[in-house]
Amino acid sequence: MLDAPAIWKLGAPALPGPSAARERALRALPAPDDPTELMEIEQELRALYTSAWRDDVPDEDRIWAARYRETCTLWVNQHRRGALAQSAYEGYLQSSDGRFGGEPAGPWRSVSAFAKEPWCSFVDRVEDAPEGESEPETAAAAAWEYWDAHCREAPPWDSDPDQAHWLAALRAARRKAQDDDGPPEMGR
Repeated sequence: MLDAPAIWKLGAPALPGPSAARERALRALPAPDDPTELMEIEQELRALYTSAWRDDVPDEDRIWAARYRETCTLWVNQHRRGALAQSAYEGYLQSSDGRFGGEPAGPWRSVSAFAKEPWCSFVDRVEDAPEGESEPETAAAAAWEYWDAHCREAPPWDSDPDQAHWLAALRAARRKAQDDDGPPEMGR
């Protein structure tokens, strides 16, 4: 990433090293009125962030660079996880004519953060499915992960009338994951 995510800009600690000091100095500058000057500052920040991804980061900048890379990776993974969860949710609703749990369900943006986490747990189980596991087995396990994260007992899979909808959610999440570039190489 050549632009720092918002979480970095808001909470970047006072890290050691010349690159960290230069970043703080650039961020402390008053916003220039001249668009050319602003663009020069932004380019210098991008050059700093680019250097954090290089293999030959100087020793005095290693802590700053590692923290920047970790922050970017976390940000990308969280957004990717949320996008896959949204895709699963929308796949479920598309299959169920917009109903969830027997009730009309709203769009993703109306789902609370608490209610989104079970969908993220669903997606985590889909992505972590063992090699060779069948689609229905993965969908069942992911649906149980959903219900566990939702603090409710999962309905029986074999008699669940929504089984087809969970399969649709699984397929939507997988399609979205295949369309994505994938997560960064450094862990979740």
